[in-house]
Amino acid sequence: MTIKPDSATSGLQIETDPFTPWFVCLRLEGEHDAASAPRIRAETERALQERDLIFDLSSATFVDSSILRELVRARRFAAQHGRHVVLQASTSAVVHRALELVGMEKILMRAHDRQEAVDLLRALYLRR
Repeated sequence: MTIKPDSATSGLQIETDPFTPWFVCLRLEGEHDAASAPRIRAETERALQERDLIFDLSSATFVDSSILRELVRARRFAAQHGRHVVLQASTSAVVHRALELVGMEKILMRAHDRQEAVDLLRALYLRR
C-alpha cells in the first residue's frame, strides 16, 4: 500500500493499493474544518475522476460543516463521473453525531471498517 502524506494539511492521507486499483482511500486523522476543506475537495475530485473512493473518517476526532459539505459534494461528483463513494466511519462520538445530525447514512453508503468498504465497492465494481 502506498501512503502519500499531505504536507499542507496535517492528518490527510491518500492511500492506493496495487492489488485493488479500482479504488482509492482518502483518510482523515484528527480534526478537520474549513482550513482543510479545499485540499480534501481537490484530492476527492482527483481520485473520483479515475476510481471509486473510500472516505475514511475512522481516525477523525472532529469534523465541521465544511467537511460534511465535502462529503455531499463528493457524492455528487462521483455520480457525475460514474463512480461511487463509501464512507468508512467507525469513528469518535463527536464525528458520529455530526454525521447523524445531517443524515449522512441516507446520502452515502457506510461501512464500519476497511474490509466492509472494499467489499461494498467490489460488489459495485463487478456490476459495471
